[in-house]
This record gives sequence, structure tokens and C-alpha cells, in this order.
Amino acid sequence: MAELIKSLTPILRIVVVGSFVSGTVMAGLGVLLVFRGDSAETDFVFFGQTFKSQSVGIAAIFIGASMIVLVVRRALKSIDSAVNVTPPISVNTTNGDKRGNSIDTEQNGAASIVLELSEELQNMTLKFGLLHVRDGKDQVSDKGRLLNRVIDFAEIDRHGALVANVTHASQLGFQFKCFVDHKGTSFDKLKGLLSSNDYEGISEGGGNPFRAWFLLPKYATCQTIDGITNNFYYPA
Repeated sequence: MAELIKSLTPILRIVVVGSFVSGTVMAGLGVLLVFRGDSAETDFVFFGQTFKSQSVGIAAIFIGASMIVLVVRRALKSIDSAVNVTPPISVNTTNGDKRGNSIDTEQNGAASIVLELSEELQNMTLKFGLLHVRDGKDQVSDKGRLLNRVIDFAEIDRHGALVANVTHASQLGFQFKCFVDHKGTSFDKLKGLLSSNDYEGISEGGGNPFRAWFLLPKYATCQTIDGITNNFYYPA
């Protein structure tokens, strides 16, 4: 805020000084006209009020004084408005990891994670999802908050392609891990099918007895401070 006021100071100084000088000159000329005795019928209308004067000098003094007062008041009001500007606050409504050093991260990037399923996986009753763990890696100081946000995969064609769109901080990249809910299918059978689809790090659990986790080989991996391996999407 101090920088804002500092940047405005030269302009305000020019306006105020210029108005003061102009008003003073006009008022001074008015004083001179008063002594000369020049007169004319003059009406003033200010803020709904009408004033009359027979002296040209008085009229000039009044106009000069009004100019100084009005412009100075306007300049002071502008300074007051600048001082009282409230900066925008970015609020992250997700459950944050209080261990993180970053209070909030601007979400300004988008990434599409695509799965290519085999025909056998397509023909099963399965639900694929992605867990957006956090922006950045656990080991960096400017990492984002712990999100653990679930994003469902959606079909994009009839050939087994699924996509999950992830909004993230483009300067940090993000951690993620894919999963599939397989109620009605044994984990061992599903593990074999996922392996045949070239997926890696297949495991089960995580609070859901019918959920299997896996890693995508085309993305890099990273480890959390708890030793869990996730995929990592590097910033562009």
C-alpha cells in the first residue's frame, strides 16, 4: 500500500499545487479588481445554493477559493480511498495439511490424465478414479496443501480411453495416483489384468476393501514423507 501511495504522490502533488497556484492567482486578481471598483451583476450556483454579488473582484476571489478547496478535498479523498483498499484474499476450501509451508497455491494450470484400457477391462463393471494428492513434492518448501481430492475418470471415446482433468498450480506440478473400484471382482484377477495393461505398483486397501491402486509408467514417480509412491506430473 505504501508503494501505491508513493507512486501516486507525484501526480497528486502536481494537481494540488497547480490548482492552488491557479486559485491563488484568480483570488489575487479578484483582490486587485476589488480595489479597482469594477462591478457587474454576478450569480453563483454551488451545491444548490445561489449567491449574488455586484463586485467582479469578489466573484474572482470566490471562484479562486472554491477551486482550491474542491481540488484539495478531492485529492485527500483519493488518498483515503487508496489507503483503504482491501487486497483480494485467495481462499482454499480444501482440507489442508498443516505441516505444509505454503498457505495457499493459486490453481492456474490444467492437465488431462488419460487411461487406455484393454478390451477385457472395458467389459468389466469397474470405476476408475484419480487421487490428486497435492501440488508439488513433499520434500520442497513451497509445496501445496495436502488435497487428497478424488477425480472420476470419464469416457472420451468407444475404444477404452478415459480421462481425468486435474486443475493444479502450474509452477509446481502435482502428485497423483490412479485407482479402480472392483466390487464383484477379486483383487488377484484384477491385478493380473492391470499388469497386462502395463500398469505398475498395483496394491489394494487404502480404507476401501474393493479398491486397487496403480501407477502409470509414462509418468515419473515420487515418494511422500510417509514412503508412499505416487505418480508425478512435472510443470511445463
